[in-house]
Amino acid sequence: MTINEFDDLKRIERCQTVLALMMLDPKDHGDKEQMFLMLLLLQYEWSRIAYEPDDLTMYKSPRRKHIGFDDYNNMEVRRDFRLPGRNEIQRLFHSLRIPHTVTIENGSKFSGEEIFLYSIRRLVFPNTIEQLTKEFGGDTTVWSRAFKWFNIHMTEHFESKIVSAVHTWRGQFRTFREAIKKKFLSIDPARTEFLRGVTMSTIGFIDCTTFATCKVGNGPIQRGQGSQRRSRRVQQSFYSGHKSIDGVKSQFVTFPNGMIGDGTTVVSVRTHDLSVCTISDLDARLAELQDDDECPFTVYGDSAYQVAVLQYILAMMQGGGEVAVIVNDIMNRLRESVEHVNTILKTTFAWTTFNKGLRVMVMDIRGILMTTMILTNCYTCITGNQVSAYFDCRPPSLEEYMV
Repeated sequence: MTINEFDDLKRIERCQTVLALMMLDPKDHGDKEQMFLMLLLLQYEWSRIAYEPDDLTMYKSPRRKHIGFDDYNNMEVRRDFRLPGRNEIQRLFHSLRIPHTVTIENGSKFSGEEIFLYSIRRLVFPNTIEQLTKEFGGDTTVWSRAFKWFNIHMTEHFESKIVSAVHTWRGQFRTFREAIKKKFLSIDPARTEFLRGVTMSTIGFIDCTTFATCKVGNGPIQRGQGSQRRSRRVQQSFYSGHKSIDGVKSQFVTFPNGMIGDGTTVVSVRTHDLSVCTISDLDARLAELQDDDECPFTVYGDSAYQVAVLQYILAMMQGGGEVAVIVNDIMNRLRESVEHVNTILKTTFAWTTFNKGLRVMVMDIRGILMTTMILTNCYTCITGNQVSAYFDCRPPSLEEYMV
């Protein structure tokens, strides 16, 4: 710092001292007009200081590091992306058909690898944007737009793999049915021997899973003064007194190969499982997939689906004596597989469990959760999971699933 700059700072300190005295006791040291003039003088003195380049204190966003696959070894891929190695993550990248160069809404350009690696990294761990920005470089707002682009890309191109997708598995229904029957008979052979000649109808299991979110605020609906505020009922509509959380839920149909075969759109956590089933129209869609076989194709759920109006969605048997007791006991054990898939989704993509990171009416919650469902199926295609191992039913390859 030069001598002139030092003298400028001394003058500013004196001005600040006089201004502080004016504010403490304006009667003795001046009126409001003098205070205003002193503020102008302070601004002028600051503007006269010439900083050296190394002394700049203005915020400058760091440069992006342009991270790619070559920056990770196999151990780092397992740690940061939950995949076996670099070959597997590159297979996933090519299957998602992300362009080589991506231009987001504000004109910033990214390589497809950058957006892919950042987005998977953000979903796998509940990191804040600031933490990831230190790792990837660049500005937080730019990375937020890049993450938004990734979710839009996933839902536009691959949402049909999840939403109302049960018909895409029609060719494997008999395989699923045989896998469930084989496991059913092997759990307790002594009790189920008399059912060996019976054809089972179950091809999968149905359940809803919840995702805790941040509490919906009752702030203004739009920007600007006098904007109307959200009704308190909006906040109440996302709160479940039964689970004591604010959140959303989605319905899954899980097949014995460990894949999410059918999912619904995201609804409020207050919605009953049976209402979600009605919204999904799953029973009617299963009716269209039946063939001339005497034994229908059905899915099995918990007691929430125990109503007579559902023809192809079964639950615990009522009556039937000892046979009903045996069937209910074993089927409920098998039904836990759908809970395992829900757990796999939440542990693999832990950001879905970070309620402060899921902000309803601020973020595209539906797009983010749909993306994690699609990616969960992709991970299952690559590595398998405990459900496919439990039923000894192999999932499709990644290339077969994403075709």
